[in-house]
Amino acid sequence: MTAPCSARLAVVQPDRREVVLVPGFTATVVRPSSITVSGLDRDGRPQVIEGRELLARALQHEIDHLDGVLFVDRLRGIKRQQIVRRIHKLQRLHQW
Repeated sequence: MTAPCSARLAVVQPDRREVVLVPGFTATVVRPSSITVSGLDRDGRPQVIEGRELLARALQHEIDHLDGVLFVDRLRGIKRQQIVRRIHKLQRLHQW
């Protein structure tokens, strides 16, 4: 498959995982535990991949990369503010 052209998420059971975003900070990732991704192979033929559990998480992670979405973009409220401040501090110290 070259690049997915669409993704259909099927929420079977939310999957919660702790993810280290910035050293010293974690946040809970809630993602559907299954996903169906459709796209084209190198020859332009339609392909469909269905993933569950680890494969579903990996596919969703890669689709976020293709869409330019970072996990911190999904955060809201105090947790987001804390992490963004920490990232800015690390950038000022040239550690990010």
